[in-house]
Amino acid sequence: LALVLGLRLVLPLRRLAAAARAVARGDDDVPLDTTRVDEIGMVNRAFSDMTMRLTEARDTERLFLMRVSHELRTPLTAIRGQVDALADGIFDDEGSRQRAYEAITAESLRLNRLVGDLLDLARLQAKRFGLEADEVDLNVLLEQVVTGQGSAAREREIAIGLQSGVLPVVIGDGDRILQIVSNLVRNAVRWTPDGGTITVSALAEAGRVWITVDDSGPGIPLEKRATIFRAFYTEDGTGTGLGLAIARELSSAMGGSVAVGDSPHGGARFVVELPCIRARSESVSATTR
Repeated sequence: LALVLGLRLVLPLRRLAAAARAVARGDDDVPLDTTRVDEIGMVNRAFSDMTMRLTEARDTERLFLMRVSHELRTPLTAIRGQVDALADGIFDDEGSRQRAYEAITAESLRLNRLVGDLLDLARLQAKRFGLEADEVDLNVLLEQVVTGQGSAAREREIAIGLQSGVLPVVIGDGDRILQIVSNLVRNAVRWTPDGGTITVSALAEAGRVWITVDDSGPGIPLEKRATIFRAFYTEDGTGTGLGLAIARELSSAMGGSVAVGDSPHGGARFVVELPCIRARSESVSATTR
């Protein structure tokens, strides 16, 4: 009886140990008996779930490397083309040379933003991200976001506007709040069709601030509202999928959150909730929460 009981315990554990060694070698296709109803079956199911998640993580990493390679190659190719043309004297007038310099600057900024996003995400996930505590004028910050994204919106005849009352000056990391809202507005511009509408609004009360971005795009189905915040996930297969992931990680680091829902414009609504410490007492009003 002791021998039978021992074999019933030892053999499954040996198979589980062999499976662990196989996964360590990179072999994720490891058969285990997940139909057992005892504790061994529970461990096998947990191990299978872990193996499945490791496989998904490896697939995500491969896709990420492919996307980052593409995102890096595109501006580098453009920069090299412009530099070669300038070196060869192809641009024989000052106007053409100036446009070449502008293109090089734009692509360099794009590269800088991509590398910055990657570094930010790595620091946030490693919990090695520092936040400043400065006085932040939310009215000025939101106007800066709308102005900064206004050029891209105007090119496609998208109406982008700000609706907020008098918001308080608060204590927080203004650069990171600006980054969060800019990422959300940039995402809204990307998905809003030509001639559409984007509205940024805000509300502050009881030590919290809500910043809302509404668009008239296609919206986000319920089953995808958790997926879109994953790092490197993109719905159309373009870009690196870092903007929304960074927005959520930054909000969480500040003690807040980012949620997505339905917009009254018919598209998506992103709401950033952040804690705030008022630097001065002011009345607060806004149109949308």
